[in-house]
Amino acid sequence: VETIEILRKNGIEIVGAGSNIEEAFRPLIFELNKVRVGLINFTTVFTLQSRATAGKAGVAGVRMITNIKITPYELFEEPGAPYVVDAEPFQEDFELVIKNIRNLRKDVDLLITYVHWGIGALPFSSIILEYQRKLGRILIDVGSDLVIGSHPHILLPAEKYNGKLIIYSLGNFIFSHKDPRLVFSEVGGILSLDISEKIVKIMPICLDMRGFPGLCKKPYEKIHDLSSFISRSEKLGVRIEELGGGWFALL
Repeated sequence: VETIEILRKNGIEIVGAGSNIEEAFRPLIFELNKVRVGLINFTTVFTLQSRATAGKAGVAGVRMITNIKITPYELFEEPGAPYVVDAEPFQEDFELVIKNIRNLRKDVDLLITYVHWGIGALPFSSIILEYQRKLGRILIDVGSDLVIGSHPHILLPAEKYNGKLIIYSLGNFIFSHKDPRLVFSEVGGILSLDISEKIVKIMPICLDMRGFPGLCKKPYEKIHDLSSFISRSEKLGVRIEELGGGWFALL
């Protein structure tokens, strides 16, 4: 609540948190160059006490059920092998998101859904989880024009689905947290949406020793996380065009 009050006092709009669950899930609508933009934000990654309820402030949390699939072969013949893990949302939570998108679709020209999801640290943060693929596509199907992900501390690829983009993670912008138990990528991306040209652009950034962003000094092809972003995105149907000035178009 204190954070929300500070942001509002400084003229900063918020979305994805509120004094109760209704406010936390409430979309943000604003206008840019006579284009009405709607923004929806929710998270699948949160502590239970941080989720907003009818009588408590918090974040717009969509609760998930984790499913672990174990076969006798994996259990007895390959002990310790990674199991197949998936997750699915609580229907009542996700239906609230879908309802908001469908209602908002009628009132805006451009609808962006921003999702906090996936796994934070390497090596598993480099994986696009199956539930991310499923949710991302549903969000497009019900009316989102663009889906943007966060939480994995690595620049994950973009996917072209039904003519629209799902960007699974922009990685880090500023990140000074150090934990010897965890590994984080030093590459992130700044996203720019050209509304008039209807082009989504991304500028790769590299963090310095303090965790502050700057332009990448190495050639892009020598930065593993960036070259991986490009090759994986192309396999997911995205055409990437270098524009100059550090920008790439996602087409």
